[in-house]
Amino acid sequence: MTASHERRSARLRALRPIPQPILLQQALFELISRTAPLVGDAYFVGVVQSLTEVFGCTSAFVIERTRRNAELLRPVAVIRDGTPCPVGRYSLEGSAALSSLSGVASIHNNATQSYADDAVIAATQSDHVIITSVCSADGTPNGFLGVGDSSPFDDALTIEAILRLAGPRVGAEIERLQASAELKEQSGMLRDFMDRAADMVFRTRPGVTPVVEYVNPAFETMFGHTCEELYEDPELLLRVAHPDDRTDFAKMMLEGDVNQGRLWRWIRRDGSILWTEGTRIALYDDSGALVALESIIRDVSLQKEAEQRAAAAERMASLVIAAIPDTVIFVDRDGIVTRPPGADATSVLLGAFADGAELGSLLAPDVTRDVMRAIRAALLSTATETARFSTGHADGDRVFEARIVPADREQAIVFFRDVSGDELLSLAAEREKSKDELEVKAERRILRSNPYGLTFREFTVLELMARGLTDKQIASELSISLNTVGKHVSNVLGKMQVSSRTEASVHAVQQHLLD
Repeated sequence: MTASHERRSARLRALRPIPQPILLQQALFELISRTAPLVGDAYFVGVVQSLTEVFGCTSAFVIERTRRNAELLRPVAVIRDGTPCPVGRYSLEGSAALSSLSGVASIHNNATQSYADDAVIAATQSDHVIITSVCSADGTPNGFLGVGDSSPFDDALTIEAILRLAGPRVGAEIERLQASAELKEQSGMLRDFMDRAADMVFRTRPGVTPVVEYVNPAFETMFGHTCEELYEDPELLLRVAHPDDRTDFAKMMLEGDVNQGRLWRWIRRDGSILWTEGTRIALYDDSGALVALESIIRDVSLQKEAEQRAAAAERMASLVIAAIPDTVIFVDRDGIVTRPPGADATSVLLGAFADGAELGSLLAPDVTRDVMRAIRAALLSTATETARFSTGHADGDRVFEARIVPADREQAIVFFRDVSGDELLSLAAEREKSKDELEVKAERRILRSNPYGLTFREFTVLELMARGLTDKQIASELSISLNTVGKHVSNVLGKMQVSSRTEASVHAVQQHLLD
């Protein structure tokens, strides 16, 4: 007989005259009185130590069933011969605790043989174990409580009953342990997330002397100062605030004034300006007193600098537009007209107009059509387009050029310039030169090859048809009437025995009539 068995038997002999209910009460009272003042890990160590002492056995253990994976067990406390035995995590499969999942205490003899791979039994070196399941407050099994010994338990029923009675307290402590561990893990994850965040996150306790409770490393990137500097000297934030914003920032830190839409300026360590915007939350206690400010601050310096550059560019554009002789307007793809600030909206071409006018109300229908076609082409290609047109005025016809520059995907800038006079003469000279070159080509073709018997003028019309010119453009190029152009086109189609201008152009190219 082992020493522990002798101790346990002697204890039972001493208690044998005592009725079973009284024996249970004494054992339970002794166990509770030993562990009542203990909390946390000390409680688990205390309860297993007390179990070995109360029952005179060699080992006892408390096992946590993990929340994330019920197939994993983690011994919370294991005692053998008064010494803690850490055993780590192990699989539930094959464990002696399996038969205790229902909450009914189980007695296992020959445990080391039946559960050769059981880590707890191996650690306690117990061949005889009594195990019961313990539960959380909602009745979910969350662990196991047990004792072990190398000799059989003569008082197994008493021990089993005590384990059951002690189970609720053990289950409650395991539940608190798991909740605390999850909270700690979540807090760690949140802290890791905030530490990696690009935005500055900080929490302060306002007052005459504010206290920085937390600031993430983004502070160092944004301000150029270390987090340690801010912890040691919370007024550093006030000193690096831009002079124009310092008073308002001090008021916010003192009173908790939360202005979510406010942009703040700061002076970085290198002297550059930092622009920020952020979200601040003021926290109050039950009496309404401000207890903390939590803030997330984002660096918007690049955005602010871009806005400033854009504003400067817009001012420069307005000055340039006001100085040039052209009439400048903005037109969207629907033909709605606006003008840039400061530009004169009155011109010989457009007269007086207000923002929001339609281009069609300012120009003749055919001119509007040509200009709008060029505007849409410019918006589509993002390249500059040009349209020329003439219009009648009291002092005679005038020629205008519209240069269209895309401003963005929805609107274009249109520069109207009066190109009458020299421009008209230049245009007439170009047309005359083109007409002469065209007639020389036509004469050569008549002499060289004329399978369809085309006349001199019909050859010139065919050349312009092949270039894609309309009847109106052909008439302008050759200085003949539209009616005459129509007759020439009809004659060309008849002689070449084709049904369309396109077909005639294709035949002319294929048969080298226009080379």
